[in-house]
Amino acid sequence: MKKIFFFALFYLAVAKTEAQTGNNKKPKPHGTMLITLKISKAGEDYNVSIINITTVAGYKKTIPEKTSISSKDDLVCFILNKNKKVIDTLGIRLSFETRYEYPGENGTINSKIVELKEKEILLRYPNDPDIKYLQMIKPGTGNNLRMLTTLELPEMNGLNQ
Repeated sequence: MKKIFFFALFYLAVAKTEAQTGNNKKPKPHGTMLITLKISKAGEDYNVSIINITTVAGYKKTIPEKTSISSKDDLVCFILNKNKKVIDTLGIRLSFETRYEYPGENGTINSKIVELKEKEILLRYPNDPDIKYLQMIKPGTGNNLRMLTTLELPEMNGLNQ
C-alpha cells in the first residue's frame, strides 16, 4: 500500500512540474526559412536585396559553426524582431572573386581570377514568427561596423506567422 501511495505522489509531482514548465516554453518554429539574397558590390559600396523567401518542412540538425570574418567581403547579418532587437547573428562568408580554369596554348591548365559584380547567397534559419528584419553589417578594421541596410521580411502565407 505504501508503494502505491509513494508512486501516486511521485506521479502527481512529475505531472505538476511538467505542466508548470510546459506553459513557459515558447513553441518551436515550424520548418526552415530559406532566404535568397542578391548582393551587389561597386567599389566599397554594397547593395543587398531579397530575391525570394520560402519555408520548407523539417530541419537540418547540425551544430552551428562559429563563423569568423576572414575575407574582405564577409558580412554579418543580424536577425531582428519587430522591435528591431537582435534575435540572432549569422556570419556570411562572401567572396566576389572566382577562379576560372581553361586550357592553355601549350597544353597546360591556366587560371584567371575574375572579380564578380554581384552574387546570390542563401540563408537558412529556423522559421520563427518573431523574425521581422535582416540587418546587414560590413565589419571594418578594428571594431568598426558599417550598417549597409535593414531589410523588412514580407508577410507571406504561413511565413513568420
